[in-house]
Amino acid sequence: MSQDLPRVSIILPVWNEEKTICSCLESLFSLTYPRGLFEIIVIDNRSTDRTVELARRFDVRLLSEPHIQSAYAARNRGIQAATGRIIAFTDSDCVTEPEWLTELVKGHEDQEYGCFVGEVDPYPSDSPVARYLDEYGSLRQKKFLDEIPMPYAVTANLAFHRKVFSEIGLFDQTMRSGGDNDICWRMQMQTSWKIRYNPRALVRHRYRENISGLCRQYYGYGQGISRLMTMYPSNFPNTEYPSRLAIARQVFITVTNVMIYQFCRVVKPLLREGHQGFRVACKRNYTSIKDLAYIFGLRIGE
Repeated sequence: MSQDLPRVSIILPVWNEEKTICSCLESLFSLTYPRGLFEIIVIDNRSTDRTVELARRFDVRLLSEPHIQSAYAARNRGIQAATGRIIAFTDSDCVTEPEWLTELVKGHEDQEYGCFVGEVDPYPSDSPVARYLDEYGSLRQKKFLDEIPMPYAVTANLAFHRKVFSEIGLFDQTMRSGGDNDICWRMQMQTSWKIRYNPRALVRHRYRENISGLCRQYYGYGQGISRLMTMYPSNFPNTEYPSRLAIARQVFITVTNVMIYQFCRVVKPLLREGHQGFRVACKRNYTSIKDLAYIFGLRIGE
């Protein structure tokens, strides 16, 4: 079986990830893929916390990208150092399932495919923000692959044949967000390779758990989309270029949706079961209620 499997380089860019890097690396070292057939390359991108110290506890290749503050620049550094025939990507806020890599490279021998995509499920969380993003399907790869006119996928769970980068170049390291779209679209526009979806290749992603993190993330998404619209106007038919006001408006709508979502989770039992049901719901959602109250500047239980 292992004779049919390709050597894989797993690229992991990190920046101040001391809270999550250990669980990510532990999951990678629990993969069922033959250990001699994959390497893990961690690229530090100017971390100022204990990320590098923690990464050194694992048998990884530890590199540095000190010049450009960009996850895409860090990924490019990893690609240039990689020895695998397949180059796989995940993020340090993800945890991989044991069969992830085995499932991800399925179809690698088929010359029709240059890119392989697995699915992204949520990491368990009690945060109302994370639960909202989960129900919204924030990072569901199947949703992105159904995009018209051209599919794409995110680097939380993505792999390419090495020869793809030789032909189309590396990630655009000037982009803050949207580089995933760009690399997938370039492959499809400049070559005949297609994207293969392997849904059983599963990673669990930690969504943002507070409003401030959500706002920063969605503002970054807005910047990325704005850049992509100038690069690939045909992929955004009948869409106006978003202004800063439009980006801020979308962030506001998303935050409001989070609050409404959590409010409904707490109030629904009151309507269904009366006072006792409401008490039970409040007890179960105490942490989430605190988070919701914090949005309005309140403090509970302090």
